[in-house]
Amino acid sequence: MKTALLARLLGLALLLLSPAVAAPAWAAGTGGGQEFLLFYSNDNRGETEPCGCQPNQFGGLARKAFQFEQLTKEAGLPSIALDAGDLLFKQAALTPGQEAEERRTANAIAQAYGRIGYKAVGVGGLDLAAGVDFLRELARRDGFAWLSANLVDKTSQKLVFSPTLSLAVGQARLTVIGLTGGINPPALDLALLPWEKALPPLLAQASQAGEMVVLLSSLPESENRKIAAAYSAINLIIQSQAQADTLSEPGGKQAIIASVTPGGKDIGILKIDWHPGQGWGCPPAEQLAQAKAALDGVTWQLDKYRAGGQDPAAELADKPKRLAAYRELRAKERGLRAEIEHLSACATAEGQAETGPSSYHNRFLALDGSLPEDQKVAAISTQLDRDLNELGRRQAESAATRPDDQDYLGPAACAPCHAELVKAWGRTKHAAAYQTLAAKGQQFNLNCLPCHVTGVSPKQANLALSLPDKRRGVGCEACHGPGRRHAASPQTARLTRQPGPTVCAVCHAPPHDEGFDYPSHVKLVH
Repeated sequence: MKTALLARLLGLALLLLSPAVAAPAWAAGTGGGQEFLLFYSNDNRGETEPCGCQPNQFGGLARKAFQFEQLTKEAGLPSIALDAGDLLFKQAALTPGQEAEERRTANAIAQAYGRIGYKAVGVGGLDLAAGVDFLRELARRDGFAWLSANLVDKTSQKLVFSPTLSLAVGQARLTVIGLTGGINPPALDLALLPWEKALPPLLAQASQAGEMVVLLSSLPESENRKIAAAYSAINLIIQSQAQADTLSEPGGKQAIIASVTPGGKDIGILKIDWHPGQGWGCPPAEQLAQAKAALDGVTWQLDKYRAGGQDPAAELADKPKRLAAYRELRAKERGLRAEIEHLSACATAEGQAETGPSSYHNRFLALDGSLPEDQKVAAISTQLDRDLNELGRRQAESAATRPDDQDYLGPAACAPCHAELVKAWGRTKHAAAYQTLAAKGQQFNLNCLPCHVTGVSPKQANLALSLPDKRRGVGCEACHGPGRRHAASPQTARLTRQPGPTVCAVCHAPPHDEGFDYPSHVKLVH
């Protein structure tokens, strides 16, 4: 009992002595190697900054830029930033009616990545939505490489992008290779070589040079695991098509497989002590004890959040500071568990290299709303918002207003029979949803507009530009359905009396709303 209490107190002390949301305290490496920081990311999927719909949203390129620079300074080490792909777009083809907006967003993301200092991005299937020439132009302009060793022209069978990038990070030499997965064949005259054909000649060159090999892959995780098992020359695989912060650590000669949560909410940070020609080995033995003690402290704090039996993220939705603290603890818990898994495997493994094996220390960092922003990258996002609103305004000018004889009547038509409900609705955020955009000068921004008006799907956002005033705002019919037939025959043409969670989830879902809780939030509607 006393031992457990002491471990928990030690873990809490370690937490209190480290910053809550900023740089992790790095443990010493095994010594004698080439030390550097490697920042990794994946699956940004067209995100630039939190939309602002809810307090303390996670993510944002400007927060990422600040953390990369700050953590590099505090570690006093050289650093590199790499991304596994699926960076620029949300889907594999441009949305009809929103092509200009989506290209402009992709331009801003690439510009921000150049400012942040990314060296290479793997070409993911989603990155090809605007075509190969669009991506090549971004590569020329923004100063980082787009890599794919298996994406070829279907006719000529020639590679479309550079397969590799060789570069120095301090004293360490890296070979970075890209592998593409998930392309949309009907829309593109492209094909994918099997990795069994694409990788061997590239790995032979890297092995001769004694470089650390990093693979940026948008293939499924099952394929990445096969690659890790097949090629001991690969040391690290950063993968897209991920769903969460993960670190798979086979140890020894096999590659680490790493990824972060989609949508740019988190970043991964590896502090690497690299010894050329050596597989992954074990850090000092005391690091396992420290990690276990720190996990005990994190678990103790998380247990207090979970004491009520409810999902803490939903329970704290209206308490942004406590929600941020809870999410940060969850990120620490994931990172510590992954670290303990690796260190425990090291402690029981036999036949470790005797002479200074390479080692690493991983952390996941949630880009919490309390973190500072890099002002130059923030300016890119701000200009993008202005440009998107202007593009929407021009579309609105050329679009004919949709006639009033549609199926939607507006809240005023509901008032004669439902006066008290309509009066109560008028005091809610739904009623003022359109005005919140107008107040920010974003009432034509198609990224936002569909969820601030009535009866327009986000998949057809451009239709929201031509609505009459009565549909500007989230009115009764947004949830209960169009009311014309019901108004004409209330007894036979009934509306949905109690809309279910799926209706709300069209808008109240990540990345716009991470903490939506239907049972409690539905009571706020009127």
